[in-house]
This record gives sequence, C-alpha cells and structure tokens, in this order.
Amino acid sequence: MYNAHKLISDAIELSKLSNIPVLFLGNPGVAKTTVVKSYAKSNGYEVEELIGSQSTPEEILGYQVNEEGMKSLSLKFPDWFVRILERSEKNISTLLFIDEITTTSPYVQAALLKLIFDRQIGRTSMPNDCLIVSAGNYKDNLGGIFEMLSPTLNRFMIVNMKPESVDSNEYNRYFINNFCKVTPPELTAITYNTHKLSDDIIMSIESDVTEFFHELFNRFGSNNSSNGLVDMSYTKICATYDVEGNVYGVVTPRILHYVTKLIAATISSGIPDIDNLIDGLIGAGTCQFTDKQAVAYRNWTHKCVSMILTKYQAEVGIEDEDLIKLSKFIDESTDYDFITKISNDISNLYINKGVNVNPIVYKSIDKFKSFVFNSAILTKLFNSEQSKINKSEGTKFIDAIDSIKLLSNTLGEHIDELTNLIDNVAPLYEQIVEKYKSGSFYEGD
Repeated sequence: MYNAHKLISDAIELSKLSNIPVLFLGNPGVAKTTVVKSYAKSNGYEVEELIGSQSTPEEILGYQVNEEGMKSLSLKFPDWFVRILERSEKNISTLLFIDEITTTSPYVQAALLKLIFDRQIGRTSMPNDCLIVSAGNYKDNLGGIFEMLSPTLNRFMIVNMKPESVDSNEYNRYFINNFCKVTPPELTAITYNTHKLSDDIIMSIESDVTEFFHELFNRFGSNNSSNGLVDMSYTKICATYDVEGNVYGVVTPRILHYVTKLIAATISSGIPDIDNLIDGLIGAGTCQFTDKQAVAYRNWTHKCVSMILTKYQAEVGIEDEDLIKLSKFIDESTDYDFITKISNDISNLYINKGVNVNPIVYKSIDKFKSFVFNSAILTKLFNSEQSKINKSEGTKFIDAIDSIKLLSNTLGEHIDELTNLIDNVAPLYEQIVEKYKSGSFYEGD
C-alpha cells in the first residue's frame, strides 16, 4: 500500500546508514518538504533549508573577501554553514535540505554538486552527523526549460515519489485520505532499529552484489541480446532527466559502490522494500533499452536484489516487534506451565473443536515448543553473563519468533493467553536488543 511518509522516511534512513545522498523527485505538492521536516523533527535534527532556485554559487560555497591587512583573499562561510557548525559544537545534528534543486542553473548545480560530494566548504568539513537531503520536480513540471546535469544525478540515490509499481488509483487515494484536512496531518514518527553487521556478513554481501552485477552484464551486455544493452563505456547518457515520467539512475562504477552500500544498509536496518531505490540507482541501465526492455530489466533487478536481501533475513532480520512478543511470552512463562497450557489449548482447537488451523501454523507449534523447552538456549539468551548463542541456536530463536507471531495473528481470538502476550513489556527485551546491536549476538564460526 502506498505511503509517502514511509517512502521518504525509509529512504532518508537508508541514506543516513549508507552515506549516499538522496534526491526525491515528484510533482509539486506531494508532501516532500512536509515529510522531510517531519523526519527531522522526530529524529532530533534541526533543519537547515537551501532553496536551490534562490541561491547563487557564493551562497552555497562561500564568498572570497578582501580583508584589510591580508595579502590574499579569505573565505567567508555562508550563514547556513555557520549555523550547522555552531549546532554541532552543542551536539545538535542538522538535516541540510536542498529544495528545488531541479530549477537551478548549471553553475549553481555545479556548486551544489561539490558541496554534496565533498561535504566541505574550503578546508572545513561538514559534521559527520549532518544529513544532506535534496528534492525537486520532473522536467515536465517545469515547462521543459530546466535540465539536471548527468554528473549531478549520478551523485544521488533518486527516489521517485510515485514508484512504477504503484497504481495511480492507490496513489490518489493516499493523498485524498490524508490531506483533505483543515489542519496539516500529524505524521507519526517511524522508528528504526539497526543491527551491526559483522565483517563476515559484509564480505558475503560484497560477494553477492559482485555476482549480481556479473550476471547483469552477462544478461544485458551484448549488442545482439534481445534483452537490451548495459554498457558502462556508453557515453550518451546525458538525457536521463529529459524523460516523461519517472527518472532512473544510470549504471556507472560509482553506482556499483552505491548499490553495495545500499544493500548492506537495508540488511542492517530491516527495511523490507527497496525496489524504488534500486531503480533510482540503476533503473535506466545505460539508456540503451526500449520501453518494454526497460520494464523487464527493472523487474529482473528487483528479483535479484530481493533474493540477496532474503538470504540474510534469518541471520540479521530480527525486528523489535517480534522480540517484544517473544520476551513477553517468556516473561510470563518462568515455570513453563503457561506454555504447556497454550500448547494443549492449540491442540484441542485443532483436534476437538474443528477450528481450521493452516498446516503451516500447526507446524509452527512444534518449532515453538521445541525452542521454549530448550532451557539451555533460554539461559544463554537471558543470563546475567550475556552469553552468546551459536547460529544453530539463533535459527531456533528466529523460528520461535516467527511461530509466536503466526500463532498470535491466527489463533489469538480463540485463546486469550495468546492475545495477552502483548500486554506487558519484559525487562529482558532491552538485554536482547543491546546484545544484538553490539554485534555480540552470535558466536564466531
């Protein structure tokens, strides 16, 4: 289901984790600025706004001034940059929002490009925790008189506000339901809980992305292929912004690096869907597709990236919601009598009361019981020494989480105790989360 708030929030979070600058493109009035500012407020950032169409290169990169008594010109920082530095000294983070970037002249774009890529003015760097987020419109929105330089686009992870997969009716309904208000809608903050990736997982991700691109160029790297052609030596890629509809990224060596960082950040964050972001990085190939070939190419890349992400879900993708359910369950089950009662009640539902229990659900009961009754794993997870568990035990842990989620969703209306699992937060929850975030969840191989 389309959700502009989640689309923008997810993209900014992944930009923060991957250090890839993000550019939101959409029609005027689709809440780009509203949601960006909402994300900043809910995540503790002050917003510093640069309006590209109202800026000069000097207002972006500073002024060369002749100070009395000096033998050479000195650099005077622009006011917005001074404010960012002053906040940083007070441990206040800033989100630098560059709006209307698509209505800037080539000279201003060049200045913004240097700022975004170098993250410094003169020899003074931006604070590491300063986020840079940009937004603009499509060429068709601007009367066709503005152009985005290809090098500028290639520095960004492009996010189209209406992804190709979203139906127009669904897109329209979202804004009707959320913006027909007398006062602006209140946007609920989306929280993210990232997990530290081990060096082994990072190396494995790099290997998988390398294999993905080898396969991509094998599949789309021949002039004789009916699939279309992707060739990084092709030079006529300047028209990627001069299109009708969504704007997609071009495959370049820099973008190979970006894709690798994005996939690692996605696995770390647990954000489930990045098709739109992958399109924004490599969706145009190298501009050598027919329309039909381009759609097939993007569908293929989505499938391949999804397979990579799925591979790591069992090792990394434990979400807080599931951990809460598990820890609450265990917190209420110190002597296992409660667990035995629920297991028996489920069996009675299945056998005696004719409740239609999907075989997948019923199979999950066995996984759940085998884990919960394994006190050795429970002790390792929750004892005061914070012992690690091995990957085999971790798999059982994840199976138990999945089982509880499935059982709660499907049988909660029949068994009160399953519904009650979400009533109290277990103190053990924070221990699990901290252990996972610290990267000490699993033993080394």
